[in-house]
Amino acid sequence: MHYLTPRLEVRDIQDADWEAMHRVRGDPLVSRYMDFKPATAAETRAWVEECAEHNRARPRFAHLGAIVLRQTGEIIGHIGVGHPDSHLRDIGDRDFGYALRRDCWGRGLMPEAIGGLLCFCFRELKVNSVFAQCAKGNTASARAMAKAGMVFVRELQASAESHEPSRVYIAGAETWEQGQDVIIIAKQDGL
Repeated sequence: MHYLTPRLEVRDIQDADWEAMHRVRGDPLVSRYMDFKPATAAETRAWVEECAEHNRARPRFAHLGAIVLRQTGEIIGHIGVGHPDSHLRDIGDRDFGYALRRDCWGRGLMPEAIGGLLCFCFRELKVNSVFAQCAKGNTASARAMAKAGMVFVRELQASAESHEPSRVYIAGAETWEQGQDVIIIAKQDGL
């Protein structure tokens, strides 16, 4: 996966990204609403290596990207898309997740990254629908998805991973207004 938005570059996560990713995954405030706890450096390194391995696999089952500020070249988060878990397949074709470094919150960067991901999914992967979920209390994440053109569809009960209900947002290829400021860098192997 590789795309550009006005302020961001999203590209495949690579093994060398682990230290920058640890600033995201090791932060207790970032992980507050996530399905992971603050990671140790070793856990982050293992997660990044696993992401990079998924990105190298053919056929490709997931696209796991580093969110990079174009102006500085620094990694500020991650976003990834893949096939949904079996109990969520009735919602949409693909689901995605994301996290952003705390010092980058409130700047409109995540709606920009999500909009680019939706464009990538609809233009390159040719899927019909893409969804994501956020903890019910994570209003910032809900706003980011709405700003990217996604709509709320339903609430899911708490699970063993989330411990609180989640809100599901979806975008459909036929109804989503595709962003004009997204450039897909290279065609990818399908999911």
